[in-house]
Amino acid sequence: MLRLNYALVDHVIAISTRQSQWLLEQNILPQSKLTTIAQSRKLDQFLAVPPLQPHQPLILGAYGRFCDQKGFDILLRAMEQLPQLRLQLAGSGEDEAQLRALANNLDQVNFLGQVDNEPEFLANCDVIVIPSRYEPFGLVCLEALAAGRPVVVTDVDGLPEQVQGCGLIVPPEDETALAQALISLSEQPLVPWGNQAKENKINDWQRYLQQYRQFFEQLLGLISPKG
Repeated sequence: MLRLNYALVDHVIAISTRQSQWLLEQNILPQSKLTTIAQSRKLDQFLAVPPLQPHQPLILGAYGRFCDQKGFDILLRAMEQLPQLRLQLAGSGEDEAQLRALANNLDQVNFLGQVDNEPEFLANCDVIVIPSRYEPFGLVCLEALAAGRPVVVTDVDGLPEQVQGCGLIVPPEDETALAQALISLSEQPLVPWGNQAKENKINDWQRYLQQYRQFFEQLLGLISPKG
C-alpha cells in the first residue's frame, strides 16, 4: 500500500534519518524522490527553562500519551528495581488504568495527569526518559533537550540520532537494561550533558525553516519554465 501511495507523489520528506533508511530498505521509493528534514518546532519556551540543578534523589520525568507505543509500562517495570529514584509521569490515554495498576506499589512514582505546561514540567525534572517501542522522530526528546535536560531513550527510529552525547541509549522493550541505565545516572555528567543539549538546540527551529526553504527553492527551480 505504501508503494502504491508513494507512486502517486512527486517527492517525500522523511522526518528522521532512520525513517529515510527504512523507506529505502523496503523499496518504497527511490532515493531521488526522498529528502530528510528532521522535525522541529518553536523552542523559545523550552530554551528559557533554567539550567539543570539535579535533585537528591534524582527526579525522572516522562510524559506523553498513555498507549502501547510510548512504552511507559516498560519504564514502570524498571522502576520496580529503583526505589532510590523518583518518577514524575504525566499524560493520559487508553492505558492509564493498566499503568496505574503497574505502579500500585511504587511509592516513588507520581502520576500528574495531563500537563499543559511542558516547560514547567521539564524544569522540575532532572532527566527525561523516553522508553518508546517506536517513534518516527520524537518531539518529547527535542523538547527535553532544548530545556537542557539529559535524556534516556530507546534505540528506535528517530530517537538515538537526537541524543548527540547528551544522554543514554538503551535497547527497546528491555526493563533490565533501562533500569541499569537509570541507576547509572548518578555517575553521569548530567549538568554538562544538559548544558550541551540546550546549546545543540538553540538554532534548531531556524535550521528547520532554512532546510524547508531550500527544499522549496529547489523544487520551484525544477518546475519553473525555462527562460
